[in-house]
Amino acid sequence: MLSTNIQQMIKAQIVRELNNHDIYFTIASFFENNGLSGFAKFLTKQSQGEIDHATKFKNYLSDHQVEFTFAQTPVILENYNIPLDAFTIIYQLEQKTTQEIQIISQAAMQGGDYTTFTFLDWFRVEQVEEEKTIFDILDKIKNIGSDYGALLFLDQHLEN
Repeated sequence: MLSTNIQQMIKAQIVRELNNHDIYFTIASFFENNGLSGFAKFLTKQSQGEIDHATKFKNYLSDHQVEFTFAQTPVILENYNIPLDAFTIIYQLEQKTTQEIQIISQAAMQGGDYTTFTFLDWFRVEQVEEEKTIFDILDKIKNIGSDYGALLFLDQHLEN
């Protein structure tokens, strides 16, 4: 049986994953409408990954007979009208997700809930990949600076 604390932490993580989906999907739409279809395609795929993560957490709760009721949280976005701003926001979200998964992992370990700790292995590894991918794109955007041709080249690269 999952402790009430672990249940609440996992439920909060589901909300974070779904919120990340909404943010990525919103930014993808912005890019699509502003001629950057590669960025849009990349972020649409990333947004689906957030749904997949939320589903894994939801299924884990269900496997432990814990119900989850979702109340939509408002998506609050800062200014993201250029790729640098957008990917800075996304990188910060991924860092926050990593931090929260580590907190849940620590609580599981301290509570002797080795099943949950082991379940979170996949997420800990996944977050290393997620942060690296977004950081690499962010780094490229920073190096591009105001070179719109280079930005279009990166956009085309992300579309493939």
